[in-house]
Amino acid sequence: METEESGSEVLSRNKRKGIAILIAIFFGPLTWLYTYKRDAWKLAFSLGIDMNILFLTLYFVIMEKRAGEQYMQMHPNGFYDAPPLLTIFSISLFCVISFLIWLWAVLESSIKPKRLYRIAFNKRNQAVAVLIAIFTGPWTWLYTYEKDGWKLWTGLFLTYVIPLILIIMFIEPLTYIYPLLVVFTLWIISTLTAVLRNRDWYNSYNTFEFK
Repeated sequence: METEESGSEVLSRNKRKGIAILIAIFFGPLTWLYTYKRDAWKLAFSLGIDMNILFLTLYFVIMEKRAGEQYMQMHPNGFYDAPPLLTIFSISLFCVISFLIWLWAVLESSIKPKRLYRIAFNKRNQAVAVLIAIFTGPWTWLYTYEKDGWKLWTGLFLTYVIPLILIIMFIEPLTYIYPLLVVFTLWIISTLTAVLRNRDWYNSYNTFEFK
């Protein structure tokens, strides 16, 4: 890719507005992966919110299904007709949030001037990193992926994969304790990491030698 660097800007001739819009239409927030250097915070925030709500939705679906199965085991001749309120709420919330994020991605890609697709700011802002951590936990490490890639993948594995395995296998009491304990701990760690880092680390982000 042909680039020129000037201060905190990286000029790129390989980004096209039309391509960004098409990605947004078909894949929503993944359009910001195409323009990651400029739009890293949008990608991290949108995926973090979406995936956290999706995980909660799956959690409620599985747990309410388990509750129904346990009731029928204890009352073989009974009829379990409790409405899955949490499941309905979480699915509705996920659909609404996903649509709003998709709409945001499409509109933002369409409105953004063409010249901005040739300018990719590689700086990072500490306040933005902290806010992403507060709202999405380990997804803040997607915002600083070049330095924190291993933290991101470790955090996502501990946040989503292991809890889903425990929930599907229904290993008590880990099914209830682990998601709360680990997710809360990761939220604290990711937030403290963003808060305690030196502000100069973010201001000079584009000058780091990533190895």
